[in-house]
Amino acid sequence: NTVIIGGSNNAITLSQYSLIGGGYGNAILSDSQHCVIVAGSQNRITQAPLGLGRDFIGAGASNIIYGEHDVIVGGYWNQVSGSSSTIVGGYQNLSKGHYNFIGGGLNNLVTGDYSIVIGGNGNTAGFVGTNLYSIVAGGGSNRSFGNGASVLGGINNLSSGDYSVSVGG
Repeated sequence: NTVIIGGSNNAITLSQYSLIGGGYGNAILSDSQHCVIVAGSQNRITQAPLGLGRDFIGAGASNIIYGEHDVIVGGYWNQVSGSSSTIVGGYQNLSKGHYNFIGGGLNNLVTGDYSIVIGGNGNTAGFVGTNLYSIVAGGGSNRSFGNGASVLGGINNLSSGDYSVSVGG
């Protein structure tokens, strides 16, 4: 019920209906069902709650998914722990909530649910378990912590009130 098509040192353990297309040192582990890693190196899908899995890593290196229904398209050292979240690419981005999106960039963090960081460097959207629908459109070191709060670019901006907006600067 599992398939490894090519590459080297790839592994699928304790997982059913999963596929690794190629690459080096990729692994689908710990009861993560219906998962796919297309290529890349040292990518991991592991510890799916309830064994649901259904995760996807396209390529890149050292990306990790600890969740279910999550996607990492590519990049390096990106991590998703939650459910139904997506990181398109970039470096060292982290999504810890549910239904989140990170477009790319460097060192971006999304911890609220239904929250977005489009890109940039060192941006944060949401606060674990308390904020919903936070957005950072880009820039650097921006923080959006209120429900429905938005930062639309710039550097070192904070939008902390519910439904507040910071526009550049």
